[in-house]
Amino acid sequence: MVAKFEIDGGGGREPTVTHQQRFLETRAWRALRETGRPGFSEFGTPQPVPAALLALARAALGIGEGSWTDNASVTIRPMPRGSSAAARAGGGGGGGGGGGGRRGAPAAMLAATESVAGWVLVDAADLSTLGNAGLLSGDGVAGELTTAHAQQPARRGRLINLVSAVGGAALVVAQDPATLARTPLASLAPRAGQSPLLGRPWVHEFPCAGRWAVVPEGSLPMDLVGALTGQARHFMFSWVPGLGTRYHVVDLGLGPGWGGGGGPDETPPVPSLSPSPSPSKKVLPVAPYIDHPDPNFYFHVVNAFVDERAREFVFDVPAHADASMLDVLSLENLRSNSRTVTRSRLTRVRVPLLPGREGEEGKEGEGAASPRPVRVARLFADSDLDSREPFFFEFPSPNPRHRGKAYRFAWGLSAVMPTSAGNALAKVDVSGGEGVKMWFEPGCLPGEPLMVPRPHGKEEGGEGPKEDDGVVLSLVIGADGGSFLLILDAESMDEVARAELGAGLPYGFHCCWVDKEEEGEEEIF
Repeated sequence: MVAKFEIDGGGGREPTVTHQQRFLETRAWRALRETGRPGFSEFGTPQPVPAALLALARAALGIGEGSWTDNASVTIRPMPRGSSAAARAGGGGGGGGGGGGRRGAPAAMLAATESVAGWVLVDAADLSTLGNAGLLSGDGVAGELTTAHAQQPARRGRLINLVSAVGGAALVVAQDPATLARTPLASLAPRAGQSPLLGRPWVHEFPCAGRWAVVPEGSLPMDLVGALTGQARHFMFSWVPGLGTRYHVVDLGLGPGWGGGGGPDETPPVPSLSPSPSPSKKVLPVAPYIDHPDPNFYFHVVNAFVDERAREFVFDVPAHADASMLDVLSLENLRSNSRTVTRSRLTRVRVPLLPGREGEEGKEGEGAASPRPVRVARLFADSDLDSREPFFFEFPSPNPRHRGKAYRFAWGLSAVMPTSAGNALAKVDVSGGEGVKMWFEPGCLPGEPLMVPRPHGKEEGGEGPKEDDGVVLSLVIGADGGSFLLILDAESMDEVARAELGAGLPYGFHCCWVDKEEEGEEEIF
């Protein structure tokens, strides 16, 4: 299901919030509606073993998008106006289409999940399903799995994502934001000696900043047998702490607009690399990597930036000691409330950017990077619990104008214990200068907080707008079962307003903000 809230007001007018919602008409939705049961394996809901075996065999042989769910339930983002991907799916994508002709409003939105089959285009005006984005039929990039969190280091620039196959191959790709066509940039070296029954480690999101991407492959590989039988320790994955973490360092090589040289709004060119290189063409490079023994597990990246002086790529994550948080999120546990959320620790990872040795494609152990180690450190001491660092911090959201840059504040889903789900919102100062600020209302379940900066923010010491000048939006399920859109002051975390919907909406994952007025262009927050 996709929901839309349109906030209108200003200029002396009474502000209004208009809401609509609609199911995505995908193959997964149709199968459930027609048969009363899931037609595909979903995250945490496997099919019976015979059907799962058939799906895995089809995936391994590359003979059908029908093997994977298209339930695009994780992220949503605007498509550029005039998008040919939207036109292919039936939405036209032009200036007069679903966007209703509003200045800067997109005609289509892209909803996504972690299967390549699960990228679906939606009309931005009435939320009707335009069709599948068609990633499996046209650009020649092999692989059934991807991330729903495509990165966009430059505003209106190329998307950067990860594509992997059940058999273990993984590529970092650039995607044209309008056509969604993918061009491989680098392959990721497999780990020598890993059991053939284990696939690639799960990567839900990876950081990009400047011209760099770092893909951390941790200690949670896909359990191929467990995925079929439903007996994997954590849904379809198994926790193998001895693997540690491999940090693949990818120089995107996409021109000055990706870091330092050109303007942030440039759309840099994509290198001409063949998706299926022949001996006469350039061999796809293997990204340099650095191994680290720390097996920390995380879902989302808070923010990332390049420390030019230290020549390090820096990113922050809410890290968990292991993958048991996945079990806490099971419906069985949420209904019984038998296990509480696990503690996350805000962790800073520093990856050196000294040139490494590129390996030849397909050779294990090649591509090892510089001898400088990755540095992993907690941002706060144990004694800072509850004062500077909340017990639990997820769905992190920095000020979007500071994404990819050194920053100070982040907003996220938090928890007032004991609870088996996030039940509060928190603002954290990663510099440690301010204490944690919280919003909490008993019985409520807030969703992902979205920080939206004030269009013309307050000046701070002549250094530009204050980083925390704006509002935080969150869709909340109230104690009475109804839902409301919550608006908080981003600086104080005090409530500014709420819009009661009069009905309950299902708990969701991620959201985005589209500013339909600013300079005639959409802002993806």
